[in-house]
Amino acid sequence: MNRLKNFDDLRQLAVQKTSQHGALRLALACAEDPYALKALSKAKALGLVHPILVGCASRIKEIAEKSGVDLTGFEVIDEPKPRLAAAEAAVIVANGQADLLMKGKIMAFEFLEAALHDGIGLKKEHQIWTHVGVFWPQALSRFLLVTDGGVIIDPGLEDIPKVIANALKVTEVLRISNPKIALLAAVETVYPNMPVAMGGAVISKMADRGQIKNAIIDGPLSLDVAISPEAAREKKVGGEVAGSADILVVNNIEVGNALCKSIFIFGQAQSAGLVIGASKPIILSSRSESVDAKVNSIALATLLANREEC
Repeated sequence: MNRLKNFDDLRQLAVQKTSQHGALRLALACAEDPYALKALSKAKALGLVHPILVGCASRIKEIAEKSGVDLTGFEVIDEPKPRLAAAEAAVIVANGQADLLMKGKIMAFEFLEAALHDGIGLKKEHQIWTHVGVFWPQALSRFLLVTDGGVIIDPGLEDIPKVIANALKVTEVLRISNPKIALLAAVETVYPNMPVAMGGAVISKMADRGQIKNAIIDGPLSLDVAISPEAAREKKVGGEVAGSADILVVNNIEVGNALCKSIFIFGQAQSAGLVIGASKPIILSSRSESVDAKVNSIALATLLANREEC
């Protein structure tokens, strides 16, 4: 199968899948969010989801009316306290009453704290949760993934293969076979006194020896070398990944968060964002992201939910 070219292809595939298997039930935590409500209205119209809104019912209805969102066919569960609303939405998904979980008007760390609670049941044994940002920058005219800019603060060397494994679940849905993965650092040279560069070299060697499969991995690579063929040629960096990376793996959350927002703002990129590694897909997009970006995330989540594992 050919790789998906853009988010239009992604949405069309999601619509095709849900038309065959039925719309999925999506629980929106802290649903007092006009952009999330508009996105769910669009996703519902496409036949992707049946929305369940968890939050202050009176505020949800007020915001929907001001935003021009018709709540007919939406289920509303009244829970005015944000942390309790986030926990309630997560429980609904964990209990199988919904297929997808989405963050609304709540800080990401509060949302994740509620969803990650051991008593909720969304955790999977031996799995870690990671954020995968999916972008379509105009300059590249193809999908580019960044991980992890939203969940793991400072991943250790032992975490990186799991971070990569989660990202590969997304590239499989995007039909990117044997994706090229760049382990980012400030340099392309292995310096013993630079832990990030050393870590990139170790992970690359693990991939060379078959310990990480179904991907082509190289590192350390600087950002320009990872995505620019011209920079790779100028700096005389060879290999299959240099200049054509599909996935950028960062060493800490600050780098990942800044890189995601830079691609979105300066690269004028269309985007989507999910948390991978839970028992069900979790839609975690920034409160400042557009309605279209949220619809992209919902479409991607529906495709992941139709797999045996998320």
